[in-house]
Amino acid sequence: MVAATAIKPGSQASTRMPRILLSVDSLAALSVGLITLLITPFLADLYGWTEGFTRFMAAVNIAYGSFSGVQAWLFLRHGRLFRPAVLLLVIANAAWIGHCLAQIWYLYDTATFFGLAQLGLEAIFVGGLAALEALYVLPLTDDRS
Repeated sequence: MVAATAIKPGSQASTRMPRILLSVDSLAALSVGLITLLITPFLADLYGWTEGFTRFMAAVNIAYGSFSGVQAWLFLRHGRLFRPAVLLLVIANAAWIGHCLAQIWYLYDTATFFGLAQLGLEAIFVGGLAALEALYVLPLTDDRS
């Protein structure tokens, strides 16, 4: 494993991974949230979820994607990452793992295979993002913030 400090701060190599991670984080959440919102009745039936729960999942993804997108834009525009904002992204992703796993347990008897699989895959995806953001983005944050 390469330590984040081995890369010269401010170099193109040091900013590539955070740019990619923050962009993927934001675009994935926004696109999933918007698509889920647009086809809520279909997904609710496919997943065996209520429409209210499906809309909740969409709304959280849109809210998170918006916040993550602001962080990505600020980093692309100004080249700075603020520690509290990045910590919030990492903590939110880690907390969402717990939410997804709790919902698998709670919805086990009523959700379809697709609904349970979606929650499980989302937990894996956001867990990976949390780990990668903690490893590659957090070390580059501005300690003055």
